[in-house]
Amino acid sequence: MGRVSIKGVLLGIVTDVGASVAAGMILLPLFAGGSVSEQMSAEDIDEVIRQITQDSAFLITNFVVGLSCSALGGYVAARVAKKDVYLNAGLVGLFGVLLGALNLSGEYPIWFNVGGLLLVIPATLFGGEIASRRMTR
Repeated sequence: MGRVSIKGVLLGIVTDVGASVAAGMILLPLFAGGSVSEQMSAEDIDEVIRQITQDSAFLITNFVVGLSCSALGGYVAARVAKKDVYLNAGLVGLFGVLLGALNLSGEYPIWFNVGGLLLVIPATLFGGEIASRRMTR
């Protein structure tokens, strides 16, 4: 366990999840435009959100932004750990896979879910690679 930086991994996870939540709070209203109003019922708002989450432009944007958040999480884990950067960054990705596997609802298309599961670890390792290069400069 001496190779794993608990602090680095936890900060990486918090960064990944926090950035993903913040991005979602920006993307949904951005894609909703003026289609949501205060006069709408909760069911109507849910329907608008369902439609947005099926829109190709939203899905692709959300996919890319989500993987970018994972790369940022891997970067943070590696920078904080300062050692075994790929192990620590990869553990952030492993957490992402586990979290993603728990959230395999029918809300998103299969390509979105499977692609995310397959690419989250490479994304966090990419973040670890960037951190490694910056630390060796």
